Amino acid sequence: MDSKILLVKTITLLYKESTLPSKLQDYTRDLAKRIADSVKSAQVSVVDLDPRTEILESLKDIIYTIVHDTTSEINITTLKQSLMVGVRGESFLYEGFTMVADDNTSEDNSRHTVAVLKKELDLYLKQTDIMKVLKDYTQKAHFETQTISDWRSFRDNVINDLTSVGSFVATNEKHPSLNLSVNFNDATQVQDALTRGVANQSHSGVIKTGLQGLNEMCGAPGGFRRGEYILYSAPQYSFKSGFGLLMIMWALMYNTPELIDPTKKPAMVFFSFENTVQSNIVLMYRYLKENEVGHKVIVNAGEYDPTTEEGRENLRIAGEYIKEKLSANGFHFIMESYNSTTFTTQDLIDRILEIEAQGYEIVFCIADYLAVLNKKGLTMGAHGDELRDQHRRVRSFTNPRGITFMTPHQMSQDAIQLLRDGKKDELVKKVAGHNYYDGCKRIGQEPDLELHLYVVDVGDTKYLEIGRGKHRDINDTDPKKLYTVYKFEDYGTIPPDIHGVNKSRRKVGGGSLSGEGDDWFEIA
Repeated sequence: MDSKILLVKTITLLYKESTLPSKLQDYTRDLAKRIADSVKSAQVSVVDLDPRTEILESLKDIIYTIVHDTTSEINITTLKQSLMVGVRGESFLYEGFTMVADDNTSEDNSRHTVAVLKKELDLYLKQTDIMKVLKDYTQKAHFETQTISDWRSFRDNVINDLTSVGSFVATNEKHPSLNLSVNFNDATQVQDALTRGVANQSHSGVIKTGLQGLNEMCGAPGGFRRGEYILYSAPQYSFKSGFGLLMIMWALMYNTPELIDPTKKPAMVFFSFENTVQSNIVLMYRYLKENEVGHKVIVNAGEYDPTTEEGRENLRIAGEYIKEKLSANGFHFIMESYNSTTFTTQDLIDRILEIEAQGYEIVFCIADYLAVLNKKGLTMGAHGDELRDQHRRVRSFTNPRGITFMTPHQMSQDAIQLLRDGKKDELVKKVAGHNYYDGCKRIGQEPDLELHLYVVDVGDTKYLEIGRGKHRDINDTDPKKLYTVYKFEDYGTIPPDIHGVNKSRRKVGGGSLSGEGDDWFEIA
């Protein structure tokens, strides 16, 4: 920023804040003095032309006069005269000041102006401090290398000095990390927080899945609450990606938009870091079609050949079919795949921000799956620290936004050892609450809801066990509903039962709760 404009903005801040009922604050006086001091040391030099130096010195004199006079009110007429003389022929500086100073439309408008100026000037000082730290250490690294005996300590000193610069937030503003602050001596604030807390436990905006047994597992809400962070684990090759695809399709098909901001467009997003979007779409089409027609559907490449007229027509029909099924309730659906070797956790957060900037409110988001992302930028320390930091960062970002976020994680080798030891029966019950996560047992401290999956083979029949671990909920869930089993059908994978009879089972091979299904003797 040009130093003359910087000083005029500082004078503007001093005057505008002095017109508020709270008057000129000590913090603002100190901020203005530091601005003036920084210009003296950084911008004024012997090579400056006299007119420029005189303008800078005149503007600084005005600032110092206001800062040091703690008894008198600022006289606007005197201030304008001093400023007009001080800027010499550069009248745009004077006009810039008067345009803001003479705007007396409302007190709220003046407060907003003061807040914006404080933030801008505070940012300037922080940038100046950072540049000085970097300059000093760069000088030492390049020209005083012999004085550095321990480069690790040198690096730590750089980090510490940069950290000491402080937060990029003016003291009168909300810190970007703050979700909510409550002064318990203020009954209104307490009531507002209580209102929010009750709203968080309400069933408004709950995302129901296609399975009655899974919805019941979530307790009284009967589904996933807005803002919940859901982590589900399974051994390798145990339907993790398939389960995620079912979750997103069911969320789109069996829920209607209930937005925090009604002016936004409701959206659900699926990020794939292992499978391609095109392969996922084929799987989704087969699932949707098979559950509609009641038999297996084979997607033959020849029937969908884009080089033939018949193939193009089939592709058009299939595309319209998928769109109709998944957008019927009013949600926008976005699916993207990325190269996980270069895509980072921060890239994921940035992409969500980009989608929001396009006018969407993301209701539900699935990432398949976080652990494979590039670990750049995460906390690296003890074994697994980066994984826990990854989940913590994503939850801290999605939860305040009301984004229900879901991601799978592989079970640890300890869980696999249970299988090798022959303890296959109800594996998900054995691992629930015991942090059987690959790479870091402490990951389990981060999610709001834990689910565990395992595919069990009984003869030619497959079953999906689903068990629930912890759930951050003020109400208890019936222990009998923390475990359920669904059968993989010959077509349609696991058909939804949300609008029909309950197909969940209490045990692998047992009959469904509706009274239908196989018993052990039938599949022996």
